[in-house]
Amino acid sequence: ALGSEKTGPACEAEEGTLRQHRMQLALYYRAPSSIEHARQEAGLPHREVLRPAILIGVTGRMVEYPEDMLKESLDELDELLVSTARMALSSDIPISHFARLSGEAASACEKCPFHRGSLPICGPAEQ
Repeated sequence: ALGSEKTGPACEAEEGTLRQHRMQLALYYRAPSSIEHARQEAGLPHREVLRPAILIGVTGRMVEYPEDMLKESLDELDELLVSTARMALSSDIPISHFARLSGEAASACEKCPFHRGSLPICGPAEQ
């Protein structure tokens, strides 16, 4: 990996770092992309928004998200935003209407306010 000219992840650790920050970087990519797309549609000067990248401190490499990983992250972000909006706008929908996460996706439960505290009301499907 060190000294590599490759812009995508060169090892499992770099890929893991990209996956760990996928939602944050998908959101940071989506916002300027939407703005620049709107500018283009309006006939205004616009810029190309490049795929997000992370600087890996240990190697000093700037690791760019592969196209397929970015698309997957953007799709996941869209699902998350739709679910969040449904929960926020429909206070009478029971929490049971939202599928519990399993496998690798269940790690998100550790950061979710519905799972934290002394009386969690939700959690991973395996519990």
